[in-house]
Amino acid sequence: MSKPRQKVEGRRGRPFDLDVWRYRADRRRARLVQRGYSEGHALERLSRELRAVKDLSVLVDWCQRRGLQVIFAKHENGTYDECEGTITIAANASIEKQVFYLLHECGHHLISQHPGEPNRFVNGYNQMDSRVMRTFNHRLACLEEEIEAWQRGRNLARKLNLNLNEENLEKLRTHCLRTYVLWASKKK
Repeated sequence: MSKPRQKVEGRRGRPFDLDVWRYRADRRRARLVQRGYSEGHALERLSRELRAVKDLSVLVDWCQRRGLQVIFAKHENGTYDECEGTITIAANASIEKQVFYLLHECGHHLISQHPGEPNRFVNGYNQMDSRVMRTFNHRLACLEEEIEAWQRGRNLARKLNLNLNEENLEKLRTHCLRTYVLWASKKK
């Protein structure tokens, strides 16, 4: 498989390119074989990664139809910037984790798209008052939004018929939420 050209978009990162992600998956397969893994094991891993690439492609298309730009950059996990209309995902994460992070950030987007709903997260991320931001209510609203974003991402995956490893998704969700629980429970 020849190396596809990678589009570079300045310092912010690069957009999703299906050929690049497929190429990376195939490179990982080749490295597994070089390290002594069986070709069968390497091909099984490649098959899983190519399914994840397909899911990632479906999600990026979903985002683009909603006017969201998805960027892959040197970054931790993922972020959603409602004002900029961007989602940034960790380029160095595994493809499967990129899918999970993108689902979660899509969940944040879905939360922000219902202005008519009573916003139970009103004291959370969008809060600019520094007095409110120091309160337990603020931290609790952020934690609640994180939990809701994971759930909406999971619902979106079902709606789009993505082929997720539920056990791996739950492990990552638990790991991420644990950090928020610890942060929210800190005494200020």
